[in-house]
Amino acid sequence: SAAAAAFATNHLYGEKLSKADLILPATKAEEYVSGGFFADNTAPCLLGGATLTRSKLPFDVTKIGHIDNLRIILVTPDVIVLTREAREMLPDTVSLDGFINNMANSCLISAAFAKNDYDLFARSVNDVVIEPIRAQLIPGYAEVKENALKAGADGVAISGSGPTLFAITNHTNSRPFLIEDAMVRTFKKYGIGSRSIITEIDSVGTRLID
Repeated sequence: SAAAAAFATNHLYGEKLSKADLILPATKAEEYVSGGFFADNTAPCLLGGATLTRSKLPFDVTKIGHIDNLRIILVTPDVIVLTREAREMLPDTVSLDGFINNMANSCLISAAFAKNDYDLFARSVNDVVIEPIRAQLIPGYAEVKENALKAGADGVAISGSGPTLFAITNHTNSRPFLIEDAMVRTFKKYGIGSRSIITEIDSVGTRLID
């Protein structure tokens, strides 16, 4: 919403700024709500595709690419997770093994988008530091993930601070719908309703729709 508001305001005033110029003010606006200055939401929303950001000075953002055959199943359970609280529960320090694992996978995910390589991306969706902690905020998370993988997902993780989960596949047939159904049904088992959508990463970013 911060990216959309910045884009809309810029349009109303004659589009004097580029989308890249809007990233910083949009991120400052999001900081007011979330409590953290991070461009990992605003940058890809404005630019489209996958982006790398450095939120500490010097502030830096670069767009790295797109994976053509990536299909994403998004499931949002009816659970309230506040971004500020989800960030505050993270530890100040992590183990060396956890750091090495997450850094390696982060680099490989970046390479996957730069190379348009779905298989490399799928092998790298594995967070051993943050996911186990934030999973505590989502009832049934472990079973939802397990059932999504059984249904054919190549990877499952929490989107940002949650509560939305994402699963990935490169199939365009019925498999995405089977994965979606497995996740929704598992949340229902825990008495939790959910909303779901099957989509792909937008490569254009924020734009006007007539």
